[in-house]
Amino acid sequence: MKKKIPWRPVLILLLIILLCAGAYIAINYQLCYCPDGTKTLQKNKDTDGNKKPCDCDYYTSWCDETTDLCWQSPQREAYNYDDIGVISKDAIRYCEDLVINGYDDWRLPNIDELRSLV
Repeated sequence: MKKKIPWRPVLILLLIILLCAGAYIAINYQLCYCPDGTKTLQKNKDTDGNKKPCDCDYYTSWCDETTDLCWQSPQREAYNYDDIGVISKDAIRYCEDLVINGYDDWRLPNIDELRSLV
C-alpha cells in the first residue's frame, strides 16, 4: 500500500511562506509610478532606515516651433558616460514604448530632421 502524503500541512506551510514573503515585500518595497509611464518595485528605505523617494528618470520634451518637431530632453542616458548607445532595433522599440508629456507617438528622426538641430 502506498503511503499518503500529508497535503494539508504542506499546503499550510506553503501558505505561511507566501504570506511572509508578501509581507516582507509590502513592508520593504514600494510601487513607483514614474513620469515616463513605467512602474517599478523599489526599496522604500535607504541604508539608514529613512524613507526613500522613488528613483525615476525624469524626461521632458522640447518642441521646435520652426520645424514643428518635439525632442526628448535630456536624451536617453544623457548623464551615463559609460553608455555606448543602442542599435537601431532597440532605438525603435524605445521610441515605441516612450511616453513623455502625454505623447506616445515618438519615432526616430530622419537625417533632415537631425540636421535641423544644428
